[in-house]
Amino acid sequence: MTALPGPPVAISANLLVGRSHKAVRPGIADHLGRGAQAIAFQEAGGYLPVIRAQAAQHGYRAPIVAPRSAGTGMDSNVLLIARETPIHASGVALVRAPWIGPRVGIRWPGRGIPWAVCDLAHPSGPTYRTLVACVHGPTGRHGANSRAWRRYLRRLRRLARKKTRQHGATHVLYLGDWNCAAGATDRTSVRRLLAKRLDLHIVRTGTRPPIDYAVTDLPLRGSGGPRHGSDHRSIRFNWKAAS
Repeated sequence: MTALPGPPVAISANLLVGRSHKAVRPGIADHLGRGAQAIAFQEAGGYLPVIRAQAAQHGYRAPIVAPRSAGTGMDSNVLLIARETPIHASGVALVRAPWIGPRVGIRWPGRGIPWAVCDLAHPSGPTYRTLVACVHGPTGRHGANSRAWRRYLRRLRRLARKKTRQHGATHVLYLGDWNCAAGATDRTSVRRLLAKRLDLHIVRTGTRPPIDYAVTDLPLRGSGGPRHGSDHRSIRFNWKAAS
């Protein structure tokens, strides 16, 4: 089934840490200018002044950001919700399992997961009260990071169960950079440890490497967008026809 025309429901982009504000500004403006109801940025902590300024200009609330007090590297993920999209609750879920980055000497004490329970509107009329969260999983599922990986997915499961119960959400949308291929089916994969346990499905985006996607039960279709200087293509999710 093809995606419906119109603005995307959600956009996710890994902005790539270490770039200048001047370098990231055009890409951030392009993502925010697409009119998505939710936008998830990874590796975005160094660009918060740019994101905050452009969010206000493009009709988004102040971004939901993991606090610096949680530890170095914990403020990398940012979630933005459009002003016209009703929000019932929001916050940051913390995962305090240390993990090692892909380059020597990079270590994090954990990770923050910005989330919001909001009403996503389908163009044909239905509204889906949805738990939306920006995901950036630990690098690698085996060896030194295996414990962090399992705890990260366990935290996502608990978050879904708790927030849907507390705030009446009937749907889940986890999107971002999973650092695990969408097609993986082994016992430590996103499919086995998260999607199947929450009765969700994976929405692929056709990107390479195939680690940027969504886990959800919404009627969405994913596609790759521009890199804007990052080492990842951005990803977009559009509605399919309402069931």
